[in-house]
Amino acid sequence: MWMTLLALRNSIAILMASLAVVVLGFVALGRLPVDLFPNINLPIINVGTVYTGAGVLDVEKTVTYPIEKAVSAISDVRFVESKSRQGLSTVRVWMNWGADVNDGQTEVIQRIQQILNTLLPPGFSVRLGGQSERQREAFGSLYFTSVLAIILVYMVLASQFRSLKDPLTIMFSVPMGLIGVFWALFLTDTTLSTTSFMGIIMMVGIVVSNGVLLVEYINELRRQGLPLHEAVPRGGRVRLRPILMTVLATVVGLLPMALALGVGTEANQPLAIAVIGGLVVSTFFTLVLIPTLYVIFEERFPRTFDGLTSEDAERPAD
Repeated sequence: MWMTLLALRNSIAILMASLAVVVLGFVALGRLPVDLFPNINLPIINVGTVYTGAGVLDVEKTVTYPIEKAVSAISDVRFVESKSRQGLSTVRVWMNWGADVNDGQTEVIQRIQQILNTLLPPGFSVRLGGQSERQREAFGSLYFTSVLAIILVYMVLASQFRSLKDPLTIMFSVPMGLIGVFWALFLTDTTLSTTSFMGIIMMVGIVVSNGVLLVEYINELRRQGLPLHEAVPRGGRVRLRPILMTVLATVVGLLPMALALGVGTEANQPLAIAVIGGLVVSTFFTLVLIPTLYVIFEERFPRTFDGLTSEDAERPAD
């Protein structure tokens, strides 16, 4: 296939282009809005203050009222409600629809720090709750799940290939898929939410399966005695159709969800956008980056195929 041949002839250019895509992807990630759910959650920030030993009136006068007055001046605040109890104050900040809760949380913290040593009495503690707390907990679990999934996938691939090198080559398609996810969310103005995170985990499985199709067939060709620089282009050419069929079937199936054509599909729209963006970018790099890395690793660390090393297979027979 011409794409694979072009990649093998310009391996340094492919690596530099991949690095540039990764950098641009992290730029997009830095500009992505973050939310717990995709535009279906109430933008609320809860500020809980514990003032041990204080009565209801003392809590209302010395804690609740100063905090309520401070956070009311924050931009994008719709209204503020509060409740004072024995030794406990709760202030609930309702943000405008579409407001960034993370920015609002940062402003709330800054306002409380400004009045910390001037208006509020000693002997109290402040804790943020509501959507910001749930978002922090959910994203922490998703980060752990994503890392664990990648580690488990690598372990399974290493056991199946009986090699640490081939799974590493295949796993390079995962960060390229993540870059596609970040750019798709950024260009469609979609938040990075728990739903899009589930799309990322789904995308990783499809991307890895495409890489397995390619690398396993290349290894099979080399076990049959085909030289390295002939097996890689032929593997890319033969495996192009099943890889494209898998990607196109997935993308076409998710298009109605990504376009939010059905009733109630808005909640799952980020998942579809994340999967489509990740697959489109990772498929291209599966066909050019993985063969390039495969050849580089094999030339640096040759291995034996049925009694022949990578270097021996390249030498013409006497």
